[in-house]
Amino acid sequence: HYDGAGQPNMPGKLVVRVQAAHGLLHLERNRAPSPYFVLSLGDQVHVSAVAPETRNPLWDKEVVVDVPSAPSRLVVSVLDRTVAGADKVVVLGRADIGLNVPPQEDVDDWHDLSTDDFGMAKQHAGSVRVRRR
Repeated sequence: HYDGAGQPNMPGKLVVRVQAAHGLLHLERNRAPSPYFVLSLGDQVHVSAVAPETRNPLWDKEVVVDVPSAPSRLVVSVLDRTVAGADKVVVLGRADIGLNVPPQEDVDDWHDLSTDDFGMAKQHAGSVRVRRR
């Protein structure tokens, strides 16, 4: 369903496009990360393709999520697929993004990624570009 301006018109839905990231952490000295992202909102989870060996991936992946009635945050986690051992997941950084999008508007912003050390000091880990409408 689209409105007269060609924009999605889906009450209770949010269109999210994770476009790119830049300046990702370089965890292994001799290899750039092979990043992918996991977008989550409540129990909704979307996973991107892996961008091979780059600190500045371009994904341009669009998903539609249901907006919950309770206050929630959109979480974008950027992970490295190829760090030591296939069974080990390494989070390069994470951004918590508000869902406040004015009606009929696109919000296109860069969000800082930070490491998630469970209460320890957080470190800037690059940025991710997310568009919401």
